[in-house]
Amino acid sequence: MTTDTCAGLFTLLSVVTMRKVQVLILLVISLLPHTDAFYCACAKEAVNVRLGPGTNYPKVSTLYPGYCLMYHRVILLSGGYYWMKVVYDGQNAWVASNWVSVTPCEVPVILALLAIILCHRAEAFIVQCACATDAVRVRNRPGIWNTQVHVMFPGWCRRYLGETARAGDYVWRKIEYDNAPAWVPTNWTFTKQTMSTFAVFAVLVLAVLRHYTEASDCACAKGNVDLRGAAVLSSAVVGSLTAGDCLPYLGDTTTADNLLWLHLDLESQDVWAAADHLDLRVCEDVGDLELSADIGEVPEGVVENPENISSVPERIKRSTLQLPGCPTIITRAQWGARQPTEYIGNMARTPSFIFIHHGASAFCSSRTSCQSIIRGWQNQHIGQSYGDIGYNFMVGEDGNVYEGRGWSKIGAHTYNYNFNGIAISFIGNFQSRNPNLAALNAARQLINCAVRNGRVTSSYTLKGHRDLPGCPHIVTRAEWGARAPTSHIGNMAALPIYVFIHHGDGSECFDRASCITKLRIYQNYNMDTRGYSDIGYNFVIGEDGNAYEARGWSEIGAHTLGYNNNGIAICVIGNFDNHVPNAAALATVKQLIQCGLANGKINPNYTLKGHRDVGSTDCPGTALYNLIHTWPHYASGTALYG
Repeated sequence: MTTDTCAGLFTLLSVVTMRKVQVLILLVISLLPHTDAFYCACAKEAVNVRLGPGTNYPKVSTLYPGYCLMYHRVILLSGGYYWMKVVYDGQNAWVASNWVSVTPCEVPVILALLAIILCHRAEAFIVQCACATDAVRVRNRPGIWNTQVHVMFPGWCRRYLGETARAGDYVWRKIEYDNAPAWVPTNWTFTKQTMSTFAVFAVLVLAVLRHYTEASDCACAKGNVDLRGAAVLSSAVVGSLTAGDCLPYLGDTTTADNLLWLHLDLESQDVWAAADHLDLRVCEDVGDLELSADIGEVPEGVVENPENISSVPERIKRSTLQLPGCPTIITRAQWGARQPTEYIGNMARTPSFIFIHHGASAFCSSRTSCQSIIRGWQNQHIGQSYGDIGYNFMVGEDGNVYEGRGWSKIGAHTYNYNFNGIAISFIGNFQSRNPNLAALNAARQLINCAVRNGRVTSSYTLKGHRDLPGCPHIVTRAEWGARAPTSHIGNMAALPIYVFIHHGDGSECFDRASCITKLRIYQNYNMDTRGYSDIGYNFVIGEDGNAYEARGWSEIGAHTLGYNNNGIAICVIGNFDNHVPNAAALATVKQLIQCGLANGKINPNYTLKGHRDVGSTDCPGTALYNLIHTWPHYASGTALYG
């Protein structure tokens, strides 16, 4: 979730595009009494929004969990799915019913008053925003050679400053990001109208008026929400709300850290919460919600019998970390964490995945050494534009658990699962041995604690980081002993549209040890003889059936002249002029491509090519080259994408 004017208001005002005609429609709807005539389709999971009822129609956006669109009450069966007709950005669109729920739309009366003002002078409220259609990199100046400052994910929007410029192969759009100018390629963004900051304050004024003229208001959580002692992210967390929990709204608002904050009452204690995860509504039986400052106040037998958890009243706890049955958790303040460099939102629902990572780092057996390593991880992750350390929790061989992003924050650890999973990373490199008993027990206790206290679903799935859908076993750079790059060239501006097949033009390898030896030879040749900053390929495949990480999914390569900025290279170790790679290697190449597609690493409309298709070379060998002609997405020719 983003937090500037463009994005925050999508949440606050149900993604209403403020054109004058739609303002009038909104006025009519909001003045009507509440009936079943108006329904919304709300996403239960991330679901594609398409121009027509079928997967063959173009995707126009992604509707994320908790977001809603107006439903036309038209449904069609196509391609095995029931498709629901909705309104997106003022036009008809369709979503598959499997991943949405239908509910009566709740349009606050406050929007009617706002609509009257907007109709009188709508242009004072309208700004242009640039919104991402795919994951796209934000740079400080136009051109992929300039510094990456952020990443915009699908559906994220930023204020469009009205300028474009051509640099390299792309036209770039000037935006405002964190109160500073920045640039994104037009290929993966579009512009739309939304409400200005002036409109936000109009909403706030009307909200205050409504507080004094209607029944008492409550702020109800749409997901996990932190409660803080003051309206600033650096203030201590004094409690939390889960989806459906409500607290009395005291009518005060303020802005800080690019967020709108609401003043709430927690058992006569003043607290503040960010408005983008709250709904304001008339209070209904809030007194039935059991509030407890005593985190140990749990009915007898509940902790010992997880099946009874559903019978426990929802609670708001003063501590969101030290829950019943949890191991000792070293807080961020205790290990000396830096403040996040950007606002990090909460997951919209209780996570259903737990991912186990390791840091591929030094080991630690004391709190001092563990904290030192974690601070290094945080610095590294912030340097990679994650905004903070990516994991939710870290576990050391001192037996302690260390707070990362905590229970509810969206992570930056496992692509495609950051919104629905928490990550626990062991401190150390566990390629050749297991963590010690103290670390294993702490991790087990943390997982049991999460289940018992509703921090993950009771039917959660446990996975290792390498267990991404459809992926082969990938040997990391740390595992094969890669040299550090001499410089960082930068990441590709968008998902690669090309996949290039290479061969290494040398002898083959059939076991991990010999393949690693070959891989190191490739890297040394690329760096020491050719003057590259690193090995040129993105991945290397051995006939041992392993995939070896080289530059990885997003780093600009040095493999195919003219295509390094928008293509990835997969090199098979060996010379394949006269024979094709063995079945294990071929299966791994195909599986790696499917892995990239399934996990958003490769553009779904990618083109497959051999190296010789775009350069004067025999690579990837005649036999292998002839074979890939039969693979999906293969196309010869040299037309550049974009």
